[in-house]
Amino acid sequence: MRKRAAIIFFCMALFLTMGVPGLAHGAEGDPVPVADWPALKAAVEAGGAIVLELPPTIEADSTITVPASAEVVLVAHASGSRIIRQSLKTGEFIVSAGAKLTLRGSMTIAHDTNLNGASFVQVQSGGELLLEAQLTADADNVEYGNQNTDRKGEFIKSLIDCSGTLTMVEGSQVSGWTQNKQADRHNVRYDPGAAIRISGQGARFIMDGGTITGNTNTKVVNTMASSCVQILDGAIFQMDGGSISGNSKGGQNSSGQRESSTLGGGVYVEGSTFYMNGGTISDNEARDGGGVYLAGASNLYMTGGNISGNTLCVRNSAGHGGGVYVSSKSAFRMESANTETPARISDNTLYTDFGLYRYYQYSGGGVYVAGTFTMKDGIISGNKAMTGSGNGGGGIFNGGNVTLQGGEVSGNSAFYDETHTAYLSYGGGIFNKTESVFSATGTKISGNTAVYGGGIYGTNADITLTDCLLEGNAAIYGDMMDCGGGGLLLTRQSTLTISNTVIRNNTSEKYGGGLYLEEMGATTVLGAGVSLLDNSAASIGGGLVNVASPTEISGATVSGNQAADGAGAANMSGGTLTLSGGMVTGNTAASTGGGIVNSEATFRMIGGMMFNNLAGDAGADVAN
Repeated sequence: MRKRAAIIFFCMALFLTMGVPGLAHGAEGDPVPVADWPALKAAVEAGGAIVLELPPTIEADSTITVPASAEVVLVAHASGSRIIRQSLKTGEFIVSAGAKLTLRGSMTIAHDTNLNGASFVQVQSGGELLLEAQLTADADNVEYGNQNTDRKGEFIKSLIDCSGTLTMVEGSQVSGWTQNKQADRHNVRYDPGAAIRISGQGARFIMDGGTITGNTNTKVVNTMASSCVQILDGAIFQMDGGSISGNSKGGQNSSGQRESSTLGGGVYVEGSTFYMNGGTISDNEARDGGGVYLAGASNLYMTGGNISGNTLCVRNSAGHGGGVYVSSKSAFRMESANTETPARISDNTLYTDFGLYRYYQYSGGGVYVAGTFTMKDGIISGNKAMTGSGNGGGGIFNGGNVTLQGGEVSGNSAFYDETHTAYLSYGGGIFNKTESVFSATGTKISGNTAVYGGGIYGTNADITLTDCLLEGNAAIYGDMMDCGGGGLLLTRQSTLTISNTVIRNNTSEKYGGGLYLEEMGATTVLGAGVSLLDNSAASIGGGLVNVASPTEISGATVSGNQAADGAGAANMSGGTLTLSGGMVTGNTAASTGGGIVNSEATFRMIGGMMFNNLAGDAGADVAN
């Protein structure tokens, strides 16, 4: 009787393990342990649905292919699993079209010197990788072979190389990848490996959660793409949550000094599209694009999340875009899906070592734009730039076309701090380069600082302000001898179209507390709805400085401004100022020209009102 029962039990067990599809190698929640790499290879390549548990240590001596239609789940040992490659090109999983691989638990991929001879997971077009695991790369990836000159990518691989679909979920992690003296950006599609590389039409990376951190580059000679995440050749990256932080740090130049040659400390995008709906990109480091770098004809659509606390780090050269770098053919649209938790680019900064090196060139602390940038209801705040070449843009550097709708640009600065303002510091909030176009509607530009143009600076630029507020911006001396344009400074044939805009409580430690207009390319009309209120300048032009430019006050209110001379306005050096409407009232000059001071310039009053202005010495309303 007992023998018969044993036979029946064996038959039932055989039926359960062999007769039911999907249970041949263990069911979900019931992984089957594997002892070594050959057993793992045999089980995976047999196909079907399978759940396997890795041992604490396993030596990889070959490549494993997940065949089409297979669904494989690899689970790390409870204490974690260490996968040790026996050679440079072993220990790779290839996920075929139509196959799915899921990784779970803590996995370390190790080699004595290099991991970039083969990917850990290569996902072919039509394949899928679901990452629930914590992956750690453990190798220095030291220089070897002809790594610096090879243009076929034979040696230079990525930890995850995906032409299919990669999904990261909460609790997953990718860390520890190192780039070391690889190739330059001109061969980015073939040469530099990354922690995660997504490439090709139809390839997709969905980041619902998890962390990508601690991936870096060291001793890099030429500028190259991110060691962290690369999105290439028509691929799509959708970030809904999680964080990309602490990557591309620790770079050194040939002298052993801290310096980064990376493009895109967190994410590098070339000819592809990045949708950022949530999550955080922070504390990454690069030469250009501390958080994100857009190259070629790429697009970034940001509806939520934060790009914050990233750092530009370069010596003897220029660095651009602490938060985001937008190349000439690329476009960045930042539109908050929820105005209560708006998309934000904040507190991106720059590396300095004033004891060893003084002359830094960083522009576009928040966003550097050579292409197109559109923002709706976003926030750009607390970013820094620093330059000695006449550029700047603590919040935004505009070398292309920038359009703002609502939102705010606040608390940015075009220098490191007030004792290190650099030789020239322009555009604390926004810097507009020659032939750039800038338009803002309903935007608050406040609390920004620079030597020239605390809120906005433009040279030969086309500027339009509608329903905006410029408030509390400052032009300061710092360690310089001059400054001007607390709210706005435009020069060299720039044009300003302004309506229904309030410019108030801006300051300058020398010239032009509110506006500073110099050698404008067309008449600036300050019409009804425009107000210059309670601005101050320590020297000249509390509300307005007008130099060698045609300006008309046709309906604006100029009131409550203060300066030593020309509290309301200072018209100077060939300027033409016409008062045809509006009012200049309640301004106070410590010396001359409570309302307007006119010096070697032309002032005409054909309308409007001027009254109740005060001057300590002469010309309460007008001084010539």
